[in-house]
Amino acid sequence: MSEDKESGTEDESDSSISFTDIEDAEEKSSDELLEEPPVDVDDTPSDDLALDNTTDVTELDDPEEPQVPTLAEGAEELSEFTETPEDDSFEEDLNHDRDQIGISDTRAAELMREDYRDFHKGVLENSEVVEEYDLDDHSKVQILFNPYINEHLYRVLEPELTELEEKLRMRVSRDIQEDFETLPVEEMGPERMKEEVVKLAKHHLERQRTFLGTYGNQTIEKINETSDKIAERLQDSERFSNEEWSQKLDEFELDRFDEITEDNISNVLYYITRDYAEYEKLSPIMKDKYIEDVSCNGPEIPIFLYHSEYHDIISNVMYGEDELDDFVAALAQKCEKHISIAEPDMQGRLPDGSRAQLTYSDEISSVGSNFTLRKFKDEPFTPVELIEFDTFSLEQMAYLWLAIENDKSLIFAGGTASGKTTSMNAISLFIPPRTKVITIEDTREITLRHSNWLRSTTRDSFGSGDSGEVDMYQLLRNALRQRPEYIIVGEIRGAEAQTLFQAMSTGHTTYSTMHADDATSAIRRLENDPINLPRQMLNSLDILSVQIRTMSDGEVVRRCKEMVEIVGIKSETEEIQSQVVFEYNPATDKVEYKGDSEVMRNIQRLKNWSDDELEEELERRIGVLRYLRDEVETRDYNVIAGVLRTYMQDKEIILTQVENGTLLEGQ
Repeated sequence: MSEDKESGTEDESDSSISFTDIEDAEEKSSDELLEEPPVDVDDTPSDDLALDNTTDVTELDDPEEPQVPTLAEGAEELSEFTETPEDDSFEEDLNHDRDQIGISDTRAAELMREDYRDFHKGVLENSEVVEEYDLDDHSKVQILFNPYINEHLYRVLEPELTELEEKLRMRVSRDIQEDFETLPVEEMGPERMKEEVVKLAKHHLERQRTFLGTYGNQTIEKINETSDKIAERLQDSERFSNEEWSQKLDEFELDRFDEITEDNISNVLYYITRDYAEYEKLSPIMKDKYIEDVSCNGPEIPIFLYHSEYHDIISNVMYGEDELDDFVAALAQKCEKHISIAEPDMQGRLPDGSRAQLTYSDEISSVGSNFTLRKFKDEPFTPVELIEFDTFSLEQMAYLWLAIENDKSLIFAGGTASGKTTSMNAISLFIPPRTKVITIEDTREITLRHSNWLRSTTRDSFGSGDSGEVDMYQLLRNALRQRPEYIIVGEIRGAEAQTLFQAMSTGHTTYSTMHADDATSAIRRLENDPINLPRQMLNSLDILSVQIRTMSDGEVVRRCKEMVEIVGIKSETEEIQSQVVFEYNPATDKVEYKGDSEVMRNIQRLKNWSDDELEEELERRIGVLRYLRDEVETRDYNVIAGVLRTYMQDKEIILTQVENGTLLEGQ
């Protein structure tokens, strides 16, 4: 018996290796590894392999605790790939959301807190898919309908990683975090950050693929060879029957690594990019062009969405308490601002243009951290699209086109999410080319395609007090010294309104937005705290367009409720004279023309047009807009802008192409 053991030891000495730390192993060649001292499996085993006939075999009853400590320690790093983690901290750290669920109301949210998995089965699994669409190569959305609660649900689907992919994700994430310590992350824009993350992730994934294909499989082979030798000795001890030992060996023996495929790398790369260069588990929602608003009301509560087709809808995405705190802090950083217990709320703009309202922890909110995101299109809506949506009629848009081109000032008023900023962005295409435009905002929302454009944004103070603060009032005063022809202010709320109306009085054409439900309430807001605008200054405003968000045929729509012209101020009574030019009729869901326009009469006098010439010009512009709506498929912002600007420079070119049916032919 001893001779066999000795000969077995001699044979093993030529091929066995000791299993050093995995990071050291990466630096060694396979030849160097094979030169390491052999593992001792002699009759007198070392302390590390002290298994003899006196060993209490009950210690081996649990296959998860094999009695080979030297090998386990030697392959400590490798165990990340060969053993299943005992906890799911990595899942929480990287926001893995395969088990997220959706709910339908507050009562269901309470039920979910008690046993959300059962609720998941009762709501999502008993719902039928009514629509499904891809967001990118790896993520997609299912719109579900549950007949029991009579509601639609929004489900995000992402790749379900294999165990090997999860562990690759963990290793690469750790490597990238180390890389970030030496990279100028604060100086990178979103595009450069994404490029850098993808480049680093590909590098680390390829390194792991090379490593596991060589050292990983070599190490597993040696572990399995040694376990076979230990098996022989344990069988000789007669403590296990052949059948019992065969079962133990099957449980213990490690499988070789399968080849890491391109699909494996693609799946892991998706999560790495999502977590480090995008919006983590919220990324699919942010990519969905149909989502307008994202509302997270607190931890353990599913995120509510506003979908352009299904309206208010509940998603299967939600956050834990600590996870939500971290994510809100990360959103603040993306807005280039700071949020903390001392300053627990903030407003800002994300790199993709979305408006963010963030609340941190439970300092000012009883439920804890929460956030609301208002998404904006990368490319603004065009006037043609607003006509298609029936927000404005053809006649209204032609009226605005002629008014804006001829320096008439305008304010869009309306409630929250009524489309005020969207409309202001769209009508900016009517500003004549090469005129100087200055925009002033506290949160960047205005998007122009204008070459002569100067953008100004407010700045918060540094530290305590107002040191270093630059508000809208100061920016507006500065703008008046820069000789602009058009001034656009994001929203008027306070003292800046007086300066804005002073600019109107001195010949600057201005556009802005404000919150008000109708023309009367808008005027009241302008005249009272905190704006306190003298009534006589209201005479400088030409048009007040009031927008609403309402229902039509069961759908939520945005409509221009009325267009009101400020005609003048009666000197005797100081009564404001106004007239409604266009008014929305909810019964027919149409806009009605109410009478003569003083704004158009003023333009007619300036141009020395007859009544027929004014009517013909409006009809020509209606014809161009109708052609773009009905005959042209493209809604590309730059293409539509090119047509409108060409008309303002040489209308005959556009009118001839419209008449011949060749305008944007093939687009």
